[in-house]
Amino acid sequence: MTAQTNGNSNGTPSRKFENGVYTPLTTPMTEDEQVDIAALRKQVVRLANAGMGIVLLGTNGEASHLMDHERESVIKASREALDSAGHQNVPLLVGTGGGSAKHTIALAEQAKAAGADYSIVICPGYFAFAMGSNKDAVKGFFKEVLDHSVLPVMIYNFPDIMYPGMAVGMTGSITGTGTWGLFAFQTKLRDLSSVRKGNIIPKTMVKLYNVGKRAIDTGDREAKDEALDLHRRVAAADWIVVKAGISGTKLALDTFVEKGLGGVPRKPLPRATEDTVKLVEDLRPFWEYESTL
Repeated sequence: MTAQTNGNSNGTPSRKFENGVYTPLTTPMTEDEQVDIAALRKQVVRLANAGMGIVLLGTNGEASHLMDHERESVIKASREALDSAGHQNVPLLVGTGGGSAKHTIALAEQAKAAGADYSIVICPGYFAFAMGSNKDAVKGFFKEVLDHSVLPVMIYNFPDIMYPGMAVGMTGSITGTGTWGLFAFQTKLRDLSSVRKGNIIPKTMVKLYNVGKRAIDTGDREAKDEALDLHRRVAAADWIVVKAGISGTKLALDTFVEKGLGGVPRKPLPRATEDTVKLVEDLRPFWEYESTL
């Protein structure tokens, strides 16, 4: 899956967006809810070492809770950490969605200057009550962003918090209008996947992708059986992580990987409860498997 080029960028992005598994990172925070740059650097390199693709400042990264200068620091620190660890070719897919098209475009400019290679954009949801199912308004937002973005744009379709009218068919009428070509989650599942649990068990996720792709490409029965076993393992872990939420994902990082690697969420997100702690403990068998890889 490749991004198209744009006159605003003076050429193609310097780092290719490869097929594979990408995880939306949590943004580590200290007890007083400050972004923990040191922990972020560790987590970014840990995931890259496992072969996991990097997505910064998405929903999981609490982008909507961060100030613009904090977003910038997250991107800069991640790029520097990857380069220092020998991952100069690993691209950064970064959330640049703002409350308006104008803010989104400005965030893309800031992100590119900080080291981002691609952007992922969700339609603002604050005025959902006013936009309702107005498809022209939704398309108008993305057309404006695509026309002026200095980064290739991936449309982030999140029906739970967006608009019921944002269907796959709509993207076809958007792509030709912006100078940036669209690259979206409209691709074969074997080519691209984005998963929150990759924060915790990246090696398992990458192994599932690689074995599954081999099974599809070769028709090998043993590979297919192994992929199905891995899929069942990952699906079970996924359901736990979904129920645990962002606070649970952060707690799992603190519990299994390294204290402080997750930290706390920023208000108004709730912190981990006793129920969250129990859910995270249910992830232990999956972490033990991860540790064998």
